[in-house]
Amino acid sequence: MSVGDGSAGRPLSGFAAAALGPWLIDGPTSVEVKRHDAANGVWLDIVHDGWRALGLSHARRLFLDIDSDELRGEDSLIPLGAANPDGPRRYLPFAVRFHLHPEARASLARDGKSVLIKGPSNVGWWLRNDAVDVEIAPSAHFDHGQARRAGQIVLKSQVRPEKGAKIRWKLARATDH
Repeated sequence: MSVGDGSAGRPLSGFAAAALGPWLIDGPTSVEVKRHDAANGVWLDIVHDGWRALGLSHARRLFLDIDSDELRGEDSLIPLGAANPDGPRRYLPFAVRFHLHPEARASLARDGKSVLIKGPSNVGWWLRNDAVDVEIAPSAHFDHGQARRAGQIVLKSQVRPEKGAKIRWKLARATDH
């Protein structure tokens, strides 16, 4: 997830980067992960404070449904403090990105929301969501240090930091019916 044009951290640079290698700084200071096993699948609840400078935390909830062969997710931005009803009403754009392998291709459905993803085997998967806007954009895939062209699916919306926001999505196998 990204908020505005920023990232929840930045790469270390200069001499320190040369000495320590790739390292993320100014990122989350608190990360919580909980796993819940159920008869029909597994829940993961993940929360971090990487957007604390904007007064937000990011929560991701994932459910792998074994019975229906689906992965359902919810990405939420949650206010860290009490909302100020008299404060400025500002909206920040945010996006949830799904980076694809270079051999995968994505097609936006007529509804402008659903995306069909197919790999070399031609088996399809639908990514359905409740985002305000959906786009397929270029990306890069790094394989053994070599960059390859790839794509990404970008789910976009807006958040008021004092209110929070969420995007829900589901990845399910496409059927031939």
